Amino acid sequence: MLAVAAVLAAIAASPVAADSSTAVRSGYLRTPSGSVYCDYLYGGATKAYRYVRCGFRGSLVPPEPKPRGGCRVVDYVGNRVVLHQTGRGTTEPCAGDAGPFADPQAARTVPLGKTWHGGPFSCTSSKTGMTCRNSGGHGFFLARRHWRLF
Repeated sequence: MLAVAAVLAAIAASPVAADSSTAVRSGYLRTPSGSVYCDYLYGGATKAYRYVRCGFRGSLVPPEPKPRGGCRVVDYVGNRVVLHQTGRGTTEPCAGDAGPFADPQAARTVPLGKTWHGGPFSCTSSKTGMTCRNSGGHGFFLARRHWRLF
C-alpha cells in the first residue's frame, strides 16, 4: 500500500479544479474519549485512493490476521482498520506511517451519537466505539477491545 504522504504529493502535483466537488479533502477525527483516532482522504480528480482509516494505540483485540508475506518490522502497526470507497473494510497491519495518529491536535471530535460525513464515507461515534461506512454500506466498527469488518 502506498504511503499516505506519497499519495497526497501525487494528488497535489496533479491539476485539480477549484470546484468543491473535485477538491481533495483530508483530515483527522477522534472519539470523545480519545481512544479511537481516524484519518481520511477523499475527493480530487482521481478515485484511486479514497479512504477512512481508524486505529488506537495498542493492538487490535482479537489480534488481526498476520499478512501472508509478512511486513518489515518497522512497517508493522497491528492497530488499524481501513475502508476504501468500495468494498469491505480491511485491516492494515503494514501501514508503516503515523496514519490516524499523525496530528492528534488536529483531530476533530465526533460527539457521541453524531455522524461525520465526508465524500462517500460516514463515521458515527458512540459510547462503544466508532463505526464507519462507505456509500455501499460496507465498513468497520472499532473500539479499544473489539473490532469487526462488514
